[in-house]
Amino acid sequence: MSNEPISLSSGLIIEALAAAGFETEANRVARIRTYLLEQLPTQATGDILADLAEAKTAADVAIEESDPFPPLDLAEAIAEPPPTWKTGLRWWDSAMADGGMQDSWKIVLAAPPGCGKTALVLQVLRGFLRNQPNAEALYMAGEMSRRQLAARLVQQEANLPAHALHFGTSEQIARRDAAMGRLGPIVPRLHVMDPPTDLERIKDVAYKYAVIVVDYLQLVRPADLAAGRVEQLDGIMAELAGIAAVSGCTFVIVSAMPRGAGSTKSRNIFEAFKGSSAIEYTADVAFVGEVEEEEDGEKSDIRGVRWRCLKNRHGPAVDLDLVFNGPSMRFDQRERTADPVVEDEPPLSREFTP
Repeated sequence: MSNEPISLSSGLIIEALAAAGFETEANRVARIRTYLLEQLPTQATGDILADLAEAKTAADVAIEESDPFPPLDLAEAIAEPPPTWKTGLRWWDSAMADGGMQDSWKIVLAAPPGCGKTALVLQVLRGFLRNQPNAEALYMAGEMSRRQLAARLVQQEANLPAHALHFGTSEQIARRDAAMGRLGPIVPRLHVMDPPTDLERIKDVAYKYAVIVVDYLQLVRPADLAAGRVEQLDGIMAELAGIAAVSGCTFVIVSAMPRGAGSTKSRNIFEAFKGSSAIEYTADVAFVGEVEEEEDGEKSDIRGVRWRCLKNRHGPAVDLDLVFNGPSMRFDQRERTADPVVEDEPPLSREFTP
């Protein structure tokens, strides 16, 4: 090993700081280096150092005089309306205040198995990305692989059962290919976090995504592994709320429920979300899904699902009355039948009498 002294350039020092993880320090050194290169041809070294010292003193004074906890600024409230993100799904947008989702919201979708929770959030994501062509979204997948998620998207877009993606008729294959073409502009902006879901991994990058889907809450890795299950869920919801407040992203949170837990007709949110008080307190909008069973008690492939709105912090509680198509994994608005007309009196005769 050579004992000769190493000649360090300012550029090498900047690169070394950045490589060691000191990005802030590297940026400061780079700015000073640029300033020196600009000033040295016209100013003496002593004058340049004096200017830098004066600027540092002024910056220190500004920091000391600044308020670490500034008061509210009412002008911000009316400066411009908050962005409203529409999905193009009339039944979803109309259930949100002001016709769409807004930044920093926490939307909870809780339901027992068979309600199509993942299908619903994927459908909402498709509509969101289609209507916001510059937005990015993140899907935190707790148990589904990337291939499964991609297949679900194509199924929904093409309105096809899963087997038809590979073994369909020529007409179905044509629909599949057309659907993939329509999804082309969307999928590069839909990012996926592979399992396990970990909130620590997104705290510093959440600001990049307008919408983040957590699928699902019970599979998120808790910060305190020794805590009880209820305390873990409460902690996770608190972390989600903090990330949303700082980054401005909207969370759509899927929560699992045992069978029969969502069958209550009550709008008591505390009753529906037994076990975790943080869910009902933290959520801006909360839905509980329940499947409508047939008269024989069986569930068909195409079935009604009522998503009962138990809370809407920003507007009226509007239920989602939908039909779930199991083979294609998509929801549609239930068609309402017109009420029969009841006539109190017989209609007047249309016959002409002289």
